[in-house]
This record gives sequence, structure tokens and C-alpha cells, in this order.
Amino acid sequence: MGNVVRFNGTVANVRYASPESLVVEVLIGAESGPLTISNPLGTADAPTRFVVVRSGIVWEMVESGTEMTLLDVVANDNLFVAVGVGGTILTSENGVTWQKRQSGTTRQLNAVAWREGQFVAVGGGGVLLFSP
Repeated sequence: MGNVVRFNGTVANVRYASPESLVVEVLIGAESGPLTISNPLGTADAPTRFVVVRSGIVWEMVESGTEMTLLDVVANDNLFVAVGVGGTILTSENGVTWQKRQSGTTRQLNAVAWREGQFVAVGGGGVLLFSP
């Protein structure tokens, strides 16, 4: 028995498997809900609910490197920026490997946008942060 991935009980086709990642095809009929992964060593449930987006794009779950809740993400041609609870800011050049950045605040950051060469994050208590 190899790797088995289920989206709310619906089995997905495993396209690629390595010790670090699985790439799967979500089949028609899969619904949002629990994500379960099984292999010869056992079964594990993902800590968060998976959401099926019906766009034909294959989604891959990656680790962000933070336990803080992320509330928004935006990208330009070179960089992804995610923001969230506790002043969390993460950046990634590829959407897979993320780095924590210092925000200078512990307030919740609710949204981030890219405009005219600068990222802008907004948050609780009227916080506005601008990238250099």
C-alpha cells in the first residue's frame, strides 16, 4: 500500500511523493473538509480543514513556518507577502519557502496590498505598515 490522500473522504490521485511533499490531483466530487493522509506507517489528519477550489489548479500544502493565523496574502512578480495575527509578516520568493520578517508591531495585520512599488499592510488600532 502506498500513499493515500482523502479530501473529506474522497480519494485523490497521488501524482508525486517524496519524504518532504505529496502532489495530488483532487477528483471531481471532492468536497471541502478534513484532509487525511495514509501510508504504510499510519494515518494522519491535517490540523486544518482543506478547501476545494474548483479551478482545475493542483494545490499543495506547505509549511509557513509560523503557528500564527495568516489572514491575507498578496504577490507581485517577485515576492509573496502574507500577514496575520500578532503582527506576523512572512515573505516568499516561490510560495513554498517562507521567511519571517520583523513588523515592529504585535497588532493583528488584516490585509496586505501591492501598489506602485510598495507593499502596504493594515491592521488593528489603525496600524499602517509600508515596505521599504
